[in-house]
Amino acid sequence: MAALPEIKKKFQEVFPEKKAGDYLEVNILGDGTLGGRRVKIIGESKVQLSKNDVDRFLRRKLGKLKSAFPEVFPVLVTHMTTSPEVEEYAREKGIAVYYSYEF
Repeated sequence: MAALPEIKKKFQEVFPEKKAGDYLEVNILGDGTLGGRRVKIIGESKVQLSKNDVDRFLRRKLGKLKSAFPEVFPVLVTHMTTSPEVEEYAREKGIAVYYSYEF
C-alpha cells in the first residue's frame, strides 16, 4: 500500500467549472504533505472499482486537473474491485488504491 500523505485540510467534494455551465465533479480534493513536499490529493470514490473506472479517472478527472497543481497525489477509494487485477492496474498507472474499510 502506498504511503498516504499527511492530511493538512479536510477533504471536500468540489465542482470546478470547466466552461460556462459545465462542471467537473471531483469526489476527493485536499492538501497534504508527503516526504516533506506539499501535494494536492485528487481522488475518486467507487463502490466497485474496475479497470474502466481507473482509465476514466485518469482521462476525465486527473488529466484535466493535474496541470493546475505542482505535485499531485492521485487516489482511488473503493469498497471492492471487479477483479484481482484492478488494484495492481491502478498502481501501475501511479494511482494509490485504498479500501473504505482501511480508514
